[in-house]
Amino acid sequence: MRRGVCILLSAAWLLADVAPARCAYVSLFADSTRRYNASCAFEGDRAVIDLYVVLYPGSNGMSGAHFRLIYPDNVTPMQPSVNDAVIDVWTGDLASGASVLFKGCCDSTAWCCRQYLFVETHEVTRIELEAYEASSCAPDFNRERLYVFWEHYVNYSPDSVLARRTCLPPPYVLTGAVESSWGAIKGLFR
Repeated sequence: MRRGVCILLSAAWLLADVAPARCAYVSLFADSTRRYNASCAFEGDRAVIDLYVVLYPGSNGMSGAHFRLIYPDNVTPMQPSVNDAVIDVWTGDLASGASVLFKGCCDSTAWCCRQYLFVETHEVTRIELEAYEASSCAPDFNRERLYVFWEHYVNYSPDSVLARRTCLPPPYVLTGAVESSWGAIKGLFR
């Protein structure tokens, strides 16, 4: 019995030394809780959806990252708001390439920015990520590859196999002044 326990502990110790390192990732979500990677199809003329850019540090933590977003034609991005609680320096923009530097060593998942997007049509599309690199918190700030974890799907049906769990309905639906809209009702009293 003792011999079996010793062999098991020795094997666990050896495997701990050769276990693969955790990689650094970047991901897109529809909410800050990271539950939704898709926004549902919407009713109305246009919709406004939220987009969160989330960074997952590697085994040695993350001190910075460089990535960009590729927007489809039916999506118009607004200026992002940076998570000042964790991000110290932000350069560039999301469409051409953004670089972020954390206030300290980031060793847990954190969202770095939030962006509102205007969705113009019901076309099914996705917002793509191009991940370049991350810098670790090791003493020499090693550069390492940054991987894409989730892209963001727009106008997918709630039962789509591409949506991770369920898709998040857009928080704001913008409608024009038609007979049944609030705009048409207000127009009667002007």
